[in-house]
Amino acid sequence: MDTASLLEELKKHQDLEYKQFHSSLGVNTDLIGVRTPILEQIAKTLAKENPIYFLDQYQKTCYETDVIYGFIVGYAKLDYAQKVHYFDKFTSLVDNWATCDLVCARQKWIKKKENKDRFLSYLSKLWNSKDPWKQRIVYVLLLDHYLEETYLPTLFQYCDMPYEKSYYVQMAIAWLLSVMLIHFPDQTELYLHKSKIDTFTFNKTLQKARESTRISKEKKAYYQTLKRE
Repeated sequence: MDTASLLEELKKHQDLEYKQFHSSLGVNTDLIGVRTPILEQIAKTLAKENPIYFLDQYQKTCYETDVIYGFIVGYAKLDYAQKVHYFDKFTSLVDNWATCDLVCARQKWIKKKENKDRFLSYLSKLWNSKDPWKQRIVYVLLLDHYLEETYLPTLFQYCDMPYEKSYYVQMAIAWLLSVMLIHFPDQTELYLHKSKIDTFTFNKTLQKARESTRISKEKKAYYQTLKRE
């Protein structure tokens, strides 16, 4: 299926109320208005048919087709080099948080033992681009696929690096650290006491932790005392 045919298929599933709702969440890009489960179904079908053709010919079109492209990278049976090649192409398509977060979560191939360590060198390259959306991709991928005690030094290192002071980068770091407070509270609290992150990101981390249902009232009260002025 080429992009033009895909657009025709997507229009059959348009939901104008969902389009309005999704736009209200800050997805300021071209939207048809198709719900995520339908995008997943289409991507899984394309991933089985002829994924290379679609991935090679694709050019940025709209939110839904960008997401489908990224989903196909995650779903298709490709070797490691192909996965990295097409995922790298995907990173140039990202211009909103939803495309980033939905697609990153579906790159399960990164979790494979033989891929995790070697993919870190790619993450470093991506982060060093200094592009805010690419940096957000890095932090979301770390959250989705590297949330293990083994990789804590790497996670803390990335949080302390001189990231771009962009809202969606800062929020990704706060999201990452707030989840780390759930899974690794002692190490993450120690990190926060000496961290180099900016005040906005630091306070957002604490706010997200206090909003979590997986953190005790006692811990939430303690995190409130850590807020920077």
